[in-house]
Amino acid sequence: GQQAFLQKVKALLDASQAVSTQTLLQQLNPLLRGWAHYYRTVVSTQVFAYCDYRLYQMRWHWAKRRHRAKRAHWVKAKYFTQRDQRRWVFTDGRQDLFPMAAVPIIRHVKVQGRRSPHRAADVAYFVRRRQQLLATRWTGLQQRVAAKTDGRCALCSRPIIEDPKSHGQPDRKSGIRFHQMIPSSLGGQATLANLFVTHRWCQQQYYRRYGHHHLPDDPSRFLAPDEAIREGRVVRQEESSATHH
Repeated sequence: GQQAFLQKVKALLDASQAVSTQTLLQQLNPLLRGWAHYYRTVVSTQVFAYCDYRLYQMRWHWAKRRHRAKRAHWVKAKYFTQRDQRRWVFTDGRQDLFPMAAVPIIRHVKVQGRRSPHRAADVAYFVRRRQQLLATRWTGLQQRVAAKTDGRCALCSRPIIEDPKSHGQPDRKSGIRFHQMIPSSLGGQATLANLFVTHRWCQQQYYRRYGHHHLPDDPSRFLAPDEAIREGRVVRQEESSATHH
């Protein structure tokens, strides 16, 4: 798992020499965040710290190859910054690379006694258990996103722990997604305003209907305070003003 993950990141970096730093971060962050949260119950903080260190080496190599004629201090100033006690933070000025070592380790919680999901009397117990597990596994941002819709899917309005195809039974297969209403391809960011929690099945239905490059109705409601819509894309307010002058 760990080595395969690192090899996947390396392949992505090798194939992304010509892309912008913003685009690279939009590709890397979901990959890092997803892997870290998936394995947070079975690995240690040392594993995440090691992955962060190997990723730093890969990012430095990526940046140096892009600017072979530049000195190291110039490359560092262009691509890296410091956030509190964290040094060498890879950034494009607006968003930083997701720090895997910051993900808290959460161990698996055993099921009480002889409870069974197939026993009608235990259904409420497993619903509550899953709600509690979701709350501990989500990041602070994800919890705030889910609170926007009171723990319900933004697309079908059913409780997020239910599969809309399972007649109200707890969902074990469809999964949960944090969906950007304005997609990254149109400049959308993974912000509290733009993110909503959905069932994976509902998200897939949304994509089938509208496509991956769809601008939703009334897109202004999904914008952060410093963002605006111009020519079908999200731009920062100062960028929009500069274009007019």
